Formats: sequence, structure tokens, C-alpha cells
Amino acid sequence: MSVIHINPYSFSAPWTPAEITTALWLDAADQTTLFTTDAGSTQSTNGTEVGRWNDKSGNARNATQATSANRPSCLTNALNGRQGVQFSSNARWLEVTNESPFDFTSTLYTFAVCSVSNVTNSNVLVNKGRSTFNNTGWYLAVSASASALALIGITSNGSWSSVDINASLSANTPIIMSHEVNGSTVRARGNGTTYQTAVNNKAAWAATANNDTLLVGAYVTSSNTANFEGLAHQIIVMSSVPSLSTIEKLEGWAAHYYGLTANLPIGHPYKSAAPTI
Repeated sequence: MSVIHINPYSFSAPWTPAEITTALWLDAADQTTLFTTDAGSTQSTNGTEVGRWNDKSGNARNATQATSANRPSCLTNALNGRQGVQFSSNARWLEVTNESPFDFTSTLYTFAVCSVSNVTNSNVLVNKGRSTFNNTGWYLAVSASASALALIGITSNGSWSSVDINASLSANTPIIMSHEVNGSTVRARGNGTTYQTAVNNKAAWAATANNDTLLVGAYVTSSNTANFEGLAHQIIVMSSVPSLSTIEKLEGWAAHYYGLTANLPIGHPYKSAAPTI
């Protein structure tokens, strides 16, 4: 009888964001990361509050909200059977108080999978430093009113610069988005396509540093005029910019994980198959 030998190294494991070094990784599809209160004792279920969203980066930079009225909610079948965090029209946000890794000095990378329900709102998904309108800092916005997704940096005098994805955006339509700033090199991508590699309104991105907290789902907590309204599925922030090949892996992983492969353009390296290790 012949013996069939199987090479144990012939099978590739799926690639996930755990393969890269992240400063913050909020994964709403992982039910073990969502809790009803900021104490983190009871896991969130469908329709319940999210008072704590645990960080999967290994840095314990958990996003919390002590006030019940300001908590988003859990939606278990948010996107192709996977869980999401829902932010409503009322002020809902979470705070990451261990904020120093997000002080922008010269490099910054953000990645998100989300959708918005109110396309007339500015929909600030992540905000660092702008607790008042004149503070320095940066924010990641799904500016649907302008059909653009933007990472915007604010200088101390209130002037701003942005790197935008000027793409069509509809309500309740999920998008895979990423932004990078690496000195004078910038890039904005939406659904696996580069839309902009230059900064708007300023010759170069304004490097800033500050000590304010990082907010998820809000711009300025005292006002809900620019708060995020919609579903957040993945939020990743890195203090260093990954290579384009790694960015494409993130896009491919997200597209296959959430059933969004139709969003990727023809020619994307992970259009037909998810990335592997």
C-alpha cells in the first residue's frame, strides 16, 4: 500500500492585522472586545450599549465611555453577518486616554472599515486633540456631504490641511479607507484605489503634537454637530507608515473578511483571494 506524505508547510495561514505592529486596533467583529460598561465585565450583545471597546494591538489602549447616555451600541449582524459598533445621531463616543502614541509629529497611518447613515454630516470617526476648535491635532472624517473621506491636520492657528478620497459615497454603504502621512509623502486610498497623493490647502502637512485624548465617534464632545453617525467595523492607527504591499494586504483582508471584494478594483492583488502568511 502506498503512503501519501503531506507537507505540513504546504498550507498557508490567513493573514490578519495581527501580523503588523499597530498602535491601536479596534475590531468590532471580535465579540470578546465589546463590553456594556467601561468596567469591562459584561460582554455586549445585540442592541446593548458599548461602554468599552478593547484594543487588540497588545498595548491595552482601550476605548471607554463612563456615561450611559453617550455610549454607542452593539449590532451583531452589521455587515455580512459580522458585528459592528453603531453610533447614533445623538452624541455617542468613546475615549482612549493613553493618547501619547497618537501625537502626530511626522508619520501617521489610519485604516478603517465603516459606513455612514447621515451623508449630510461631517462624520468624524477618530479625533486626536481637537477638544476645542482651535486646538492642534488631527481627525479622520467621512465627509459625505462633500463625497470625500479625509484625514485632516490642524495647526495651532486653526488653519488646516487634508488628504482626501474624493469618491462617491452613499448612505449605509461600507467603505475600506486608509490614509498615510510620512513627512512630505501622503496618500489616501478608498476601496483599494489611490485617490490622492498630495495635501490640500497647504504645501506640506503641518506636524503637531498635543496631550488631548483620542476620541472614537466624536469631534468635540460638547457638540454633536460633527459626530460620527453610522457603523464602525475596524479602526487601526499606526505611528509608522506601512509599505504599500502591507496596505494592500489590509485592504484584501478586510474585503474578504466582510464580503466586500466587489469594492476592490480589477488588478488589486487580493481581488480574488485573501492574503496569506
